[in-house]
Amino acid sequence: MAERSFFIPKHSPPYFEEKTVSFEYFPGFALSQQQKSIHSMHQSIGVCWGINKVLEVSTKSDSLTGVSLSAFNLMLDHQGHSVTVESVYQSSKTFTNGGPFLDIAWRSSLDAKRDERLSSSGALLHFEYDGIVWPLVSSPNFYDFLYVSALVKSRFASEVHEYEAFSDFAYSSSIGKQKKGRSWNCQARSLAIFSSISSMYSHSKTLSLLKEYALDSSRGKENGSLTLF
Repeated sequence: MAERSFFIPKHSPPYFEEKTVSFEYFPGFALSQQQKSIHSMHQSIGVCWGINKVLEVSTKSDSLTGVSLSAFNLMLDHQGHSVTVESVYQSSKTFTNGGPFLDIAWRSSLDAKRDERLSSSGALLHFEYDGIVWPLVSSPNFYDFLYVSALVKSRFASEVHEYEAFSDFAYSSSIGKQKKGRSWNCQARSLAIFSSISSMYSHSKTLSLLKEYALDSSRGKENGSLTLF
């Protein structure tokens, strides 16, 4: 058995609710094995929570929408060019001993995430993007704003409202709690936030609200520690 988190929209701040579910886990790194585990997870969500329309958003999803909305594939307009959300996010990190490493934005998502400077430059201080310093705050945060900035221009944005919940199989809240002090992001959470806010407001208002939340350093970090997943 295994346990994972999933996210549902919530029409009040922080605009998402995180829940956990236990399910039968199928070991192995093969895509087929991971998709078996994802299907098992979604079945358990239906049984335990009565939620049957769940979108897995990752490169392991069996849904074209889910794969396309993975931060590894979702494209963002950056300095007149299309680059992935993942690459821009990694390039914006600023540490005690270096960064932001702007050249990372032009690399593939996988190469960007694996850049050794991201793990050898000290503690994460903040993000720098579009001429703005973005503080380390709990979600909704900079990552959510960045992700949704790309999402609203995607042809799949309208499909998000067809789902009741969102999962990212690679995300585990228990792993995040063990690694406080590091930055963790979750595209499934960003989707839940978008689904909630955009059901009440226009896309432009949604982005405006997310930016306001992301720049509000007074909100601080959950439990006094960095818990940006």
